[in-house]
Amino acid sequence: MSPQPNAYQNALAQNVVVFNGATYRRKPRIYSTQIVRSATAGASFQGTIVLDPGLPFMLNAIKADDTADPNGAGATTGLEDWSVQVQDNESQYLWSNTAIGRIAMFGGREFGYQLPFEVLLRAQTLITITITNRAAGPTAGTASICFVGFSLLPLSSNAM
Repeated sequence: MSPQPNAYQNALAQNVVVFNGATYRRKPRIYSTQIVRSATAGASFQGTIVLDPGLPFMLNAIKADDTADPNGAGATTGLEDWSVQVQDNESQYLWSNTAIGRIAMFGGREFGYQLPFEVLLRAQTLITITITNRAAGPTAGTASICFVGFSLLPLSSNAM
């Protein structure tokens, strides 16, 4: 009879991902960018996130905050009004067919958008985020965009 795995071995086993015959360990990672916006209606602004070279990324959630979001009463529901378009450099793939509202892409202010399944992104993917002010009288601010997930560290020699 073989010995039962200990708690450490169980935790490590749950933290391992296998795909294409390679084995990886998941390590928590947050990628973020800050995009400074002016107070001009209809103005567009860009920021980028570049994933680490050699480390694929498993995306679990995305979130956006803005320094122009109100504080105090209504702070959890009131958001600076802008739309967003996200594109990555894998065949210039657009994440939506047009610019969409901030909440549709990033979810609410407190928790963001928890994806219904993990999305695997290739190492060194360049992600471009374009924000466009929608409100007639927007407030200048800085948008912080966060991609939350796991970097995949190779455990086997045939990884990557």
